[in-house]
Amino acid sequence: MTLMILFANYTLAFALALSLLQIVLSVMSVKKNYDFLSIMKRCVLSQTILILSNFFLLIYCFVSDDRSVAYVAYHSSLDLPVFFKVCALWSAHEGSLLLWILIQTIWMSCFAYFFQTKHHYFKVTVLGVMAFINIFFYVFILFISNPWLYNNNVIHGSLTPVLQDYGLSIHPPILYFGYVGTIVIFSAAISILLNPKWKDVWNKRAINWVIIPWIFLTLGIILGSWWAYRELGWGGWWFWDPVENASFLPWISMTALIHLFRVKKNNFDLWIIFLSLITFALSLIGTFLVRSGALISVHSFANSHQTANYILFMISIIIGLSYLLFFIRGKKFSINIPLIMNKRNLFLLSSSGILFLSILIILIGTTFPILARALNYGEVVVGAPYFDIVFKPLLIIALILMNFYFVIVRKLRVKDCILVYSISIFVALILAIIIDLESISLFFLLNLSVLLIFNIVNINSLIFQSKLNQKQCTNVSMHIAHLGVSVSIIAAVLSLTLQKEIDLPMKIGNEVKISGYKIKFNQVDTFHKDNYQVLQARFGILNKNNDVLDNLYPSQKFFATAKTVMSQADISTNVFRDIYIVFGQQISKGTWAIKIYYKPFIRWIWVGGFLIIFSGLMTLFKSMRNISIRREVRV
Repeated sequence: MTLMILFANYTLAFALALSLLQIVLSVMSVKKNYDFLSIMKRCVLSQTILILSNFFLLIYCFVSDDRSVAYVAYHSSLDLPVFFKVCALWSAHEGSLLLWILIQTIWMSCFAYFFQTKHHYFKVTVLGVMAFINIFFYVFILFISNPWLYNNNVIHGSLTPVLQDYGLSIHPPILYFGYVGTIVIFSAAISILLNPKWKDVWNKRAINWVIIPWIFLTLGIILGSWWAYRELGWGGWWFWDPVENASFLPWISMTALIHLFRVKKNNFDLWIIFLSLITFALSLIGTFLVRSGALISVHSFANSHQTANYILFMISIIIGLSYLLFFIRGKKFSINIPLIMNKRNLFLLSSSGILFLSILIILIGTTFPILARALNYGEVVVGAPYFDIVFKPLLIIALILMNFYFVIVRKLRVKDCILVYSISIFVALILAIIIDLESISLFFLLNLSVLLIFNIVNINSLIFQSKLNQKQCTNVSMHIAHLGVSVSIIAAVLSLTLQKEIDLPMKIGNEVKISGYKIKFNQVDTFHKDNYQVLQARFGILNKNNDVLDNLYPSQKFFATAKTVMSQADISTNVFRDIYIVFGQQISKGTWAIKIYYKPFIRWIWVGGFLIIFSGLMTLFKSMRNISIRREVRV
């Protein structure tokens, strides 16, 4: 074993020891009234530095092709570009676990140094809970899934070709910052259960610690759907894959929390704590789905039964203890019925309830194949049809609630409501006739989304008639978020209904028409690039006058090291449509299988997603500005 491998393992062991010390200091601070916060902060920072050094040391091993490290030998190759050598670190189980732990220590350091409060005992309790969770992960990486094992064999590994994509390379770290950020919410909820007096300390500052991971998770989901659309060659952007669902579930839960934190004189403490606990639980369940091999997914990497059993044990202990504490201590929190019956609060509570129901439906569909296999019912596949059937009604109810919120809570005049609804239903009907919409559920989605946009425009036209005050700024960010939801739904409905697909054999010189465009197969070229051989086709996109509008270059990549062939689609895009071409296998001499998709308005799905992110950033900046103002007032 080399000195570097030995040093790396010692850094992990020392981080484990510091985490144990952190728990002891936390307990002593609370029980004996000692102020160990400054020492605990140093423990947290030391763990972050140790794991960061471990992380960069592994990057160095990848970049320098150090084959003495087994993880490097299995997941990298000499001909791999440097950028992908770095990204190979989190391409498999052990390295992504190290990335998870690194991000977890970063979040812990952020809380230790940036959460400002005079109530030190609340802070040390939260840090103690985080340390308790960290111990499970340190034990996991040291004794079960260690990336620092010595290799003395000749191994010709490589990074999986489908992961050699620039967009996907940044997707896991961004997604992990969202996933792992829920540890702060979870730890704060546990601390409040231990001492209910701390609830006001947390509630005043909680929104930032929910919004930031929510923004990361939203961005991660957007990047993941964009990668699936661009890279997998099937023309879709979401197909209810188990690992997609695993990222979607905590996002829904955090969205529900954001709604609840908007309630003034918050009396939903028990509901907030419950959702805070389940948010981190869903992140852990997502970890199990990705790493256990229990479900088949293009995103997952099965490891071993030992790995799956340990993750299941870890989840059972953390979730089991947290909800046992919840049921024991939950009675300490009262519920103010008159306050809940307030119109605004009732709508916010209802929206969080709909979101929680969505979590249950998606969780049942995602985990049912595992339960069926465990009960010896054989292999059961729960796919898109199930989710489409059960999710559409919930989405319709959610849109109805959003629209009624503007009508009832914002007190729009009856005359305005009738006018807005009449215009929106007229627009929706015209669109339905133009696109030949046959599904009644899709029509409702289209109509309610259009209505929501008109309501948002109407409300904000009233807001901007006068100077914006602080409360109205918050309203604008909320309206932008709901506008993003509407834009994404309308784009998804239009794209799904108007899309066209052609699957046919083509020879060089052949032409085919799709939605008013002429696609001409011009030529095929072969060349070498980086660590793969490329067979590239060239297609021309022509209009009715035979003018060339664009050229597309879909290809097949041959990875010699991995012995894999991968198709790479190419896309011609503008504001209104995508033309998407996949260059398939050779059928016979001079003939290839070609897929051509026409995808109208599909880019607007991601436009809606970025509007949602922008609304989160607006809320975050406003909250941070308020905190700085409060500090200045105190000074």
